Amino acid sequence: MVVLRSALAALSLLTLAAFVRLVPHRVPLFWRIAYTPHELGLGIHPSTETALDQVRVCTQRRFRLRSGWRSAENNLRVGGASDSQHLHGLAVDLTVPHAHREVLYLCAKEAGFTGFGWGSTSTHLDLGRPRWWTYDDQGQVLSGASAMEHLHKAPRSFRRDRGLD
Repeated sequence: MVVLRSALAALSLLTLAAFVRLVPHRVPLFWRIAYTPHELGLGIHPSTETALDQVRVCTQRRFRLRSGWRSAENNLRVGGASDSQHLHGLAVDLTVPHAHREVLYLCAKEAGFTGFGWGSTSTHLDLGRPRWWTYDDQGQVLSGASAMEHLHKAPRSFRRDRGLD
């Protein structure tokens, strides 16, 4: 009986850990825990870490971090742009549900993020030159006229700021 209780307790902890890893924005007070250099990548620029922490506090959400700093090899493996801001430690990709994108955008803009990529489940933020793009449903980067077809993935205030709404 003791062994069964221990096994159930361990399973409960593993289930909770998996839940927190997959949907951290749904765990109350989890937003108070700062992202670590291990999560962000050891080459993350301090200004990116500071800006992301400002977003975390402002939104009171700790969104799942998909990517931070990338080595050239990793960037090539994931199909990143050859001049990606991830290579300089100036970019992050987050899993952000559509319901939270409005507040994320407002807080990211206030924190100094200037580059935005809007996908079905992921959002790219960076401190590079001001620009934006969308991703199609397969995750391919779109720009120009084709990006407009997926602009519904961006929050209304973002579209309004750029005269696209």
